[in-house]
Amino acid sequence: MIQLYWNAKKVPELTKFLERTGANDALLLRIYTGEKRFSEAAVLAEKLYEETGEIDYLGQKAIFTYEAAQNKHDMQLLDRVISDLKKVVAIKEEGYYLNYLGYCMIEYDRDIEAGMAYVKRALAIEPDSGYFIDSLAWGYYKQGKCEKAGELMKRVVEIMGADDDEVKAHLKAIKKCIKGKK
Repeated sequence: MIQLYWNAKKVPELTKFLERTGANDALLLRIYTGEKRFSEAAVLAEKLYEETGEIDYLGQKAIFTYEAAQNKHDMQLLDRVISDLKKVVAIKEEGYYLNYLGYCMIEYDRDIEAGMAYVKRALAIEPDSGYFIDSLAWGYYKQGKCEKAGELMKRVVEIMGADDDEVKAHLKAIKKCIKGKK
């Protein structure tokens, strides 16, 4: 059934089938993720983590919980996300999780220095990731090191352009900071 729905590109029907039967929760999680159905993805990732103990599911649960949040400034939510991601990176040294953890810590002033250390670990794995470099630049901005942040943002723009909304916002704030320091 799964293959038939998939081959016929009947994803809504496949999704309903998977939800009803539980025949392939890993595939259902991929569908939820692709459709940005983060609330459902977080619940399913948690279920999969509890069933399998696979650490990636805990990391996915943390990220989907954050992405689904109406109020991303909810400190209890952030504490849970950060705690889960710390568990993940203690076991699995993966750039994506390290950067996500570091960025959350930087963005919400949870511990900028420690957040930057996580981002630097991510960059050691993927040195040319525009997203990771952006996170590090944002850390320097939060520390008031605007010139250093500006240099890193030049590299971000070279790698990924300036079309991303978050990159645009960071560029604007960092440029304003640099002008204010002169």
